[in-house]
Amino acid sequence: MFFSHDFFYRNGLPYPSDFVSFSFLFVFAVFIIYIPLAYYLNFRWIMVISVFLSVILALAILFLRSYGLAMADSMISYRMPMMEFFVTAVLFAAALMFVYAGAREFAALLKGDYGRIRILVLWVCAAVSLPFAFYFKEAGVYRSILNNNVMIQISCISGRFYPVIIRELRFQNTGSGREKNVLLRTGQEEVLSHGKYHSLGIVERESESGTYIPYKSDRLYFEYYSPAEKKLYKDYGVFKFEKLSVERGPGRQRYAGRMELVFRPGGRIDFFDRRRNLNLFYYTDIKSREVSDSEHKEIMKTAFSMKEISFINRIIGKSRKMLSGYRSPEVHNLKYSLDIESYWMSVRDSMGFVTNGSVKTFGKEYRLYLPEIITVTDKSPKGNTKKYRLILDVQESVKISDKLAIKGDSETPVTVIISLKNRTVSYKKGSVLYRLKNIDIRDMK
Repeated sequence: MFFSHDFFYRNGLPYPSDFVSFSFLFVFAVFIIYIPLAYYLNFRWIMVISVFLSVILALAILFLRSYGLAMADSMISYRMPMMEFFVTAVLFAAALMFVYAGAREFAALLKGDYGRIRILVLWVCAAVSLPFAFYFKEAGVYRSILNNNVMIQISCISGRFYPVIIRELRFQNTGSGREKNVLLRTGQEEVLSHGKYHSLGIVERESESGTYIPYKSDRLYFEYYSPAEKKLYKDYGVFKFEKLSVERGPGRQRYAGRMELVFRPGGRIDFFDRRRNLNLFYYTDIKSREVSDSEHKEIMKTAFSMKEISFINRIIGKSRKMLSGYRSPEVHNLKYSLDIESYWMSVRDSMGFVTNGSVKTFGKEYRLYLPEIITVTDKSPKGNTKKYRLILDVQESVKISDKLAIKGDSETPVTVIISLKNRTVSYKKGSVLYRLKNIDIRDMK
């Protein structure tokens, strides 16, 4: 259909708002009603009818507001102040009289007074200009959003042993001055106490649907509090917008897909594009300050209930020992080489992220952490869908990861060589080869 949602969406236009639609329908409906009234009744009766209708319409607005609030919360009642009710009735009366002016000219035309057609044309232009003016204003704002912003889904991730209270995420284009604050959908308290976890206890919070950031944002301001460290991190960094994969979708909207921000102890944030298996960039040495006990309690009270604070304190008590010896795993450009032709593989890395795919996925380079647990299903003709599980030693992987980070430049890929026949796993970077000593390879049914 010409006026369907799809028509407006495909052409990069907003669907008319309720106010614009109501304005058109109101003028049209009242105009149809007033034509016979203007034809048979005098002005005095039209005034009486208009006053009566304006009061009825004001009462209808009062009822609709009360009903809407009752549907949202049965404990809330709405009472329109007398002055607001009077102003609403006057506005409706003025609108009705305006429509009557047009109906009167049309009625005169029906009676044979064709000289009134010019006035009627002017009235029609005035009647449609206001709704159109509002719509074009909406269209201008909508187009500005399309042209100057990018829709993105942002996930903020931290270890369950390292909860963070995110107080600000603000993207800015310093050239245009445009900036956007990112609002997170799920309350921190819901996530920590009974919410969304990954397999290794990773807490995830997502941005509101329909989140926009300025196109070509080049700066990110952020502030978050770590209860376990009793540190408030507040800083800004260069945002590498060019690293995002931005596409024009239907409706002329720019999309940047999904970006994950991983908050880690010691003041580090990693930026991931999970769809492309890429670590885009990261911030480190983030500015922070120690927080006093009184300020710590105040921050916790504003973010959590007393029951939730007790729950988080238990987490913090267990995690402080982990944090004292914590080291962030290094990120590498990875690709895999196996001694079988076809396979399906699931890799859980040292940060707990899981990547699934075939040789097409793992044969290409992607930027992530070294593996921790690998599950391989042999899909080759002679493989008979055998399944293997490889469990790597975390400490050994961390030591090798450090050595690999030193060898060569950071862009040189690390090839994970898996030999199921010889039951070995090795890391190769350039000419350097490290074979893992502590590895458990199990045949699975």
